[in-house]
Amino acid sequence: MYGVRYKAVLSDFDYTLGDTTEGIVQCVNAGMDALGLPHCDADSVCHTVGMSLERTYEELTGDRDACNARVFSEHFLKEADRDMSHQAYFYDGVVDMLRSLKSEGIMVAVVSTKYRDRIAEIFESNGISDLVDLIVGADDVEREKPDPEGLIRAMEHFGTDPSETVFIGDTDVDAEAAFRAGVDFVGVRTGPNPSHEFEKYPKIAVLKDATGLREIVLDRI
Repeated sequence: MYGVRYKAVLSDFDYTLGDTTEGIVQCVNAGMDALGLPHCDADSVCHTVGMSLERTYEELTGDRDACNARVFSEHFLKEADRDMSHQAYFYDGVVDMLRSLKSEGIMVAVVSTKYRDRIAEIFESNGISDLVDLIVGADDVEREKPDPEGLIRAMEHFGTDPSETVFIGDTDVDAEAAFRAGVDFVGVRTGPNPSHEFEKYPKIAVLKDATGLREIVLDRI
């Protein structure tokens, strides 16, 4: 039988639960078109996933002009509103893992730099909105990850302490957010960033993918 090690699971979305790379590349290049800049390839874009739009623009172009970043962001979001959720997919086994956690009464939240409605659409289009209790998006916080604000908001919503909460993600940005929020962190290797980045911050495990989270959350007793 199992005992519950954590009451709440908080998770990043991109490269942790699923993949929206195709849609993100399309949105990035809509922003580049608006500024008359050359398109970016998927390899370049995927390393910026999880960053704010302003930082994404700077990373891809080297341009720190705030006005240009704003134009880029506006056109990125306009394109995302049009089509992004239909190009997203969950990794194999992730939906079953979430369903298993919910069946054990675990509260589940997604904390992401994506906008809340965008993530909600992805869950809705897959018919699994019931598997997530809360979504904290970029539009719900003043400071995005690695600031711990989103994680703290989720814990306040659930009424859980850091000791009762675990956060799973694919980057050192996620690991830093967990560290600053005082919660345990689990890394996954499904993202494009090298797993040695996790060495900078405490973690309880680094998994091949998120499906292994169930065995961490539910202790065998």
